[in-house]
Amino acid sequence: MNIIFWGTPQYSVNSLEYVYKKHNILSVVTQPDRRRGRGKNSNFSPIKIKSLELGIPIIQPTNIKLENDIQEQIISLNADLFVVVAFGQILPTKILNAPLYGCWNAHASILPRWRGAAPIQRSILSGDKETGVGIMYMEEGLDTGPVLLQKNININPNDNSDIIGNKLSIISANLLLDSIELIESAGIGNKLKRLEKLNLNYQSNSNSEITYAKMISREEYHLKWNNNSNIIHRHIMGLNPNTYSYCNNKRIKILETDINLSNNLLKVYKNKINSFTKLNNGQIIDVTSNEGIIVKTNDGIIVIKKAQLPGKNISMKNILKQQFEIYIGSTFL
Repeated sequence: MNIIFWGTPQYSVNSLEYVYKKHNILSVVTQPDRRRGRGKNSNFSPIKIKSLELGIPIIQPTNIKLENDIQEQIISLNADLFVVVAFGQILPTKILNAPLYGCWNAHASILPRWRGAAPIQRSILSGDKETGVGIMYMEEGLDTGPVLLQKNININPNDNSDIIGNKLSIISANLLLDSIELIESAGIGNKLKRLEKLNLNYQSNSNSEITYAKMISREEYHLKWNNNSNIIHRHIMGLNPNTYSYCNNKRIKILETDINLSNNLLKVYKNKINSFTKLNNGQIIDVTSNEGIIVKTNDGIIVIKKAQLPGKNISMKNILKQQFEIYIGSTFL
């Protein structure tokens, strides 16, 4: 198969490598280079870095819907198939209809749940028990197309977005290879007949609720300590490694928490909580070498296992005690 691969983040890299080993990738389409950091240096996307390693030609539209010249350039390559894995732009109809075997997307959710930009993060934030990958035939609507193959995985309480993303990235790569074989075996010709041969699962036939995974806003990274412990925990794990809070005028990154506390620990800190004359949500009750930073929440306590002070390396357990013992009694805001 002659394929054009569309993708941008690290999540897409496994899929690119797997497809590259089995098929001829004519070109990779990825997002433009972004300027990041204090020096505003131009950074390549992970997919661009891997494409350069593999020697694959690269196309970088700023907005593919508005750039007719780039659309024509892509169409002129006469690819059999377009494969899309977290590209980051909405494709125009002209592009969707260009390849003989269609345009297919590996989407990181159990459709129709979490259509849109941030399905992994939203599934963790919402406390979903499972997620997955679906290989979907692309239509003009946002992630509305029928699904060819799908695989589900469980979300464990201490799974963060990186852990789930890494698992789904491998699943995506394997499902894509299986899907490409099925798509090729269905042949070309009349689209409806071709899709009928593939026995697709149409989202309109699903009993699941349609939900949309909107992009994560900057404001969401700032933790709200008036929530219950499980909500704060899901927030930290789902938006890993970007959640933060302020304490004593310092912006502190909160990277890992635990809410599965032993009964003995809960008894100890129930007594400790009662010893404070006034206790605010977000207040640091204690810092220990064995547990970490013990913080009051709306419904109890949460333990911070991993955090980062400004200008410091990421710290855990005994290092947390050294760095945060002076903060006991202070409140995260």
